[in-house]
Amino acid sequence: KSSEQLELTKRQAAYEIALRLNGKAIPEFVQLFLDEAWKDVLVLALLRREREPAETQQCIDVIERLVTSVIKPNDAAVRNEVINGLARLLKDIKVGLENISYDFHESAPFFKELESRHKHLLAVGLSEADAPALDEEVVLVEFDNVICASPEDDLLQELESEIAQMPDDKFSKRANNMEVGDWVEYNSAEGTALRAKLSWKSSVTMQCLFVNELGAKAMDISLADFSEELRQKRMTLLGHEKVPLVERVLMGMKKLMTPDGAEPSLA
Repeated sequence: KSSEQLELTKRQAAYEIALRLNGKAIPEFVQLFLDEAWKDVLVLALLRREREPAETQQCIDVIERLVTSVIKPNDAAVRNEVINGLARLLKDIKVGLENISYDFHESAPFFKELESRHKHLLAVGLSEADAPALDEEVVLVEFDNVICASPEDDLLQELESEIAQMPDDKFSKRANNMEVGDWVEYNSAEGTALRAKLSWKSSVTMQCLFVNELGAKAMDISLADFSEELRQKRMTLLGHEKVPLVERVLMGMKKLMTPDGAEPSLA
């Protein structure tokens, strides 16, 4: 379940960045920084938004201010506003990177290129004639396909596509129809026969979590991969009826302890 939440959060972060970059012509090094470093900062903020609600907006504000700072200002007022906010922008970026323990040496080239970009566009400390020439590539960022839907819808479309690509055979049908409580049998790497019970099946990512007879995690596998395991005869779906001895003993004990008319549960 936590892996599903993390996946959705990563998509949300990518979605938020895409919204702010779409249609903007920015240096390639800035796009790479946002995709490879700042996205992790935003993911952390999104995961902590219930405890620190302002942190997410601060991360998004950094994206917007950074993008504005690397685009040629339309007039002197915008230029002065960007210049006045540079110190705070750089500080906020460094604080965000520190929050994810980002390697200082990894970020050094980014800050060097950013300084060069600012000196050229804003002539910080220099006259425009003395400002250094730019040699980095500027790219027009367009994410039409990314921002047409929410991260949840995007994930759902991807999931539907993955399910549609599964072979239309009995193994895919068995995997799709598998229910929580069903048991499977498979062999360990050493060849030992093992059994596990489906404990949770995500309706969002279609990941399947199996536990062993003691309730400990046995494996986490996607529906598509599980159907392939069935197809290759590396796993066997037993269903509810072939319950291991330990499970039957527990069920019998619960029946003895359950009042008449009540339904025993192994949960």
